[in-house]
Amino acid sequence: MGEGVFVLLEMIITKVRRYSKKKIFTNNELKCSVLPKYIKKKVFERLNSFHYEVFAIIFDKTKRTKNYIGYTNKELYDNLACELAKMLKINRSSFTIIDKSKNKKHEMLVFNKKFKENLNLHKNYKISIIHKNSIDDKALQIADIIEWSIFQSKEHNNDEYITMINNLYLKQVN
Repeated sequence: MGEGVFVLLEMIITKVRRYSKKKIFTNNELKCSVLPKYIKKKVFERLNSFHYEVFAIIFDKTKRTKNYIGYTNKELYDNLACELAKMLKINRSSFTIIDKSKNKKHEMLVFNKKFKENLNLHKNYKISIIHKNSIDDKALQIADIIEWSIFQSKEHNNDEYITMINNLYLKQVN
């Protein structure tokens, strides 16, 4: 992602905050569960003003006991993140921001290595992986809104928001 994209994401979050007089943020973080409908729609309107692609995996939790027995939650997370990495087509040096799920440096390094090994690289581009908390990163907050929209569609049959996502690529993982 280029620096310009992050400036746009920052602007989206800033403008969304101005639209609402209510307290819709917890610890400075956007939470979709408390956002009014018109604010959610405004986020997608602003997001759709530039080109983006969303790659997401759908994991059926009920199949965890069948296909992922013996995996810890961290191992399962790593494996699912690698499935997502396989969907990405990298055609230049770039960086990826990961919602911080690991607290130990060693765990992050192991994850980074495994994730990079699964990326769909056409050449040997330099890829940096940055682990951040979503409270500190506007791009992750936008990703959380997109994830919430997919969750609403798959778990609650509510397609109202998922239809607002441009260029959505979903993959079912069993």
